[in-house]
Amino acid sequence: AEAWPNLLATLGRTGTRRMLVNARLYLEGKPAWRRWLYRWLYRGFDRICCQHKRAADAFARIGVASDRLVVTGNMKSDMSIPPWGAERVVRLKERFSWQKQCVITAGSTHQGEDELVLSAFARVRLTHPDWVLALVPRHPERGNEVLRLAREMHFNAQCLSCHNRLAFPLSVLIVDEMGVLVDYYQISDVVILGGTFSSRIGGHNIVEPALLGKPVIVGPYVDSIASEVERLARRDGVVCAKGGEELSAALMTLVNNASRRREVGSQGKAVFAELLGAVARTAEIVASEFAGISESEAKSR
Repeated sequence: AEAWPNLLATLGRTGTRRMLVNARLYLEGKPAWRRWLYRWLYRGFDRICCQHKRAADAFARIGVASDRLVVTGNMKSDMSIPPWGAERVVRLKERFSWQKQCVITAGSTHQGEDELVLSAFARVRLTHPDWVLALVPRHPERGNEVLRLAREMHFNAQCLSCHNRLAFPLSVLIVDEMGVLVDYYQISDVVILGGTFSSRIGGHNIVEPALLGKPVIVGPYVDSIASEVERLARRDGVVCAKGGEELSAALMTLVNNASRRREVGSQGKAVFAELLGAVARTAEIVASEFAGISESEAKSR
């Protein structure tokens, strides 16, 4: 989405420097025609600041000159997400009569993933009725579709957009509103990361729940966040599940073991705390590019 062919071509004709920051590129499983398209698009940038070495290597494989590539880190790792205090957590949970409940949040799920999450949660509810689920579809317009799935599995479920106290106590909340996912991460005890159980997607932002110290479960499809997941896995800061059965088992393990939840969450938070500085490194490179332009303009006068 960042590479607009006509804009890049116009900028090139006017001699304007073109930079791509916080870049990542995954070539695994991509057809030849798409690699050709990537080559055509990205070779037009004068400098590409990559999230990690894996991305830099991918850009190099499609023909971007090595002197145009630099690894600056993931700028999302620099985001500040202060954890809520106990009073604010209780205030949100009170809206759904969840004051005494433990919360699982499945964030940014796609079609086909909701069934896996609901099935795993059904197993949890058999022995832990005090646990509830906030299910957050990536596309809010799918809210009613996901609600039907939940009710077909006999959950007391409601959409956030039309919740009312007559539906309480809820066991499943379908969060069908934009911009509130992090709020539900704030009140979570366990997070399931959507997009990682879909081969079409390959994952979504894992930084947010990890920075909040939440134990995160991911599926087998993490192409879009492979570097982050590898770092987390090396430090035992993430739980990996290959499919529905492993998701159920992993979820039960975390539900049954509070110390394990704390351990995974704290390790994940520590990993991203160590990656701070990407914004500063990127800003330094952007500034140096502008300084170079200013210097050359001065000499030409």
